[in-house]
Amino acid sequence: MRCSAVFSCWFVLLTAISAPLTSCQSVDQALPQAPGQLIDLGGRKLHLYCTGSGPPTVILEAGAGSFSTDWVLIQTEIAKTTKVCSYDRAGYGWSDPGPEWDTVTQVESDLHAALNKAGVHAPLVLVGHSMGGLFARWYQHEHRDDVVGMVLIESYETTAPVNGKQVPLYTLTKEPLQANLPPPSSLKKPPLPTGLCKFHRCCRLLSDQSKAAVAGVFA
Repeated sequence: MRCSAVFSCWFVLLTAISAPLTSCQSVDQALPQAPGQLIDLGGRKLHLYCTGSGPPTVILEAGAGSFSTDWVLIQTEIAKTTKVCSYDRAGYGWSDPGPEWDTVTQVESDLHAALNKAGVHAPLVLVGHSMGGLFARWYQHEHRDDVVGMVLIESYETTAPVNGKQVPLYTLTKEPLQANLPPPSSLKKPPLPTGLCKFHRCCRLLSDQSKAAVAGVFA
C-alpha cells in the first residue's frame, strides 16, 4: 500500500514536470518578434523601440532585470506628446548579451551607438527607474550637451563609500563595486542540480510567451 502511494506521488510529479517540457518545441519554433528595431552593434543586436514624434526624445531606462516592455503603458502616453524610446540593455529582452553585464560604460556606449544608428538625436530627456537611474546619470555625465532633462524614479543612492570617501556609483568600475557593495547572502544562490537544467530552460523559454502578449499591445 505504501509503495503504491509513493509510486502515485512520483507519477503526479513527473507528469507535472513533463507537461511544460513537451511544450518546449513549440516555444522554440515560435518566439515572438521584437516590436522595435534590432540595431547592429558590431555583430550583436540591441533592441530599440521608438514611438511618437518630437523633439525632445524621451529615453526610458528600465531598472535591474527589467525590459523595454515594462514601459508599455507609460510609453503609450508619452508618445501622444513627443518622441519616446524604450530599449533592452545587452542580455535582456530581445537584445543579445554584451562583453560585460550592466556596467555603466557598456550601457552608455550601447545606448549612444544604438541611438545614432537609429537616427535618434538630441535633445534627450532621460527617465531612469531604480538602477536605471545610475545608467541615466552616467549617460548625462558623458553627453552633457545632448541631455536637457532627467527624471529619476525610485532610483538608488548615488554614492558609495570608497577608501573613506563618498564616490558617485556611476563612476565606479566592476571591481570597486564588487569590493565595496558585495551582494547580500540571499542573492548568492547555488546552481541548479544537473537534472533540473532542462526543466529550468523550458520555464525560461515559456516566459517568452509573455513577450508575445505584450508585443500585441505595441502593435
